[in-house]
Order: sequence, then C-alpha cells, then structure tokens
Amino acid sequence: MNMMITTTMRIFRVSSRNSFAIIAYDGSSYEVIHCTNMEKCRMAGIVNCPPFCEKITELKKFLRFGRCRLKVEEITEQGF
Repeated sequence: MNMMITTTMRIFRVSSRNSFAIIAYDGSSYEVIHCTNMEKCRMAGIVNCPPFCEKITELKKFLRFGRCRLKVEEITEQGF
C-alpha cells in the first residue's frame, strides 16, 4: 500500500517597527526565508537564525496563543 504524506507550508511575515522576517512553517519546523536583520546576525557570527530569535519566538506565541507583541500576517497566494 502506497501512502503519500503531504504537509501544508504556511508562510508568515513577522514585523516590528524597524525590521521584518518572512518565515515558513510546516507544522513542526520553522525556516526563515528572509530577514532584514540577517546582515547584523552574520556580523555577530550567527550563520543561521537561532530558535531564540525574536521573530521566531513571537511567531510561536502567535501560533500557540493567537496573539503576540509583534505584527504577524499569514501570506496567502492572494497576498503576493
């Protein structure tokens, strides 16, 4: 029996006053697609976005509780 497992990828824009990040979430893991702070992180020696990044932690709060400090928007196909 062949089974196909499909996951839905949800894409979010998490914004603060002076920066934003585009983050993909597949139900179990997060991947930062773009972040305006990436250059600052690389200068500090951080290659990949850490799980304690403010944008990722706020997205986790938003998905868990429905609210957070930063502005979170889900990007849909109509949003492009």
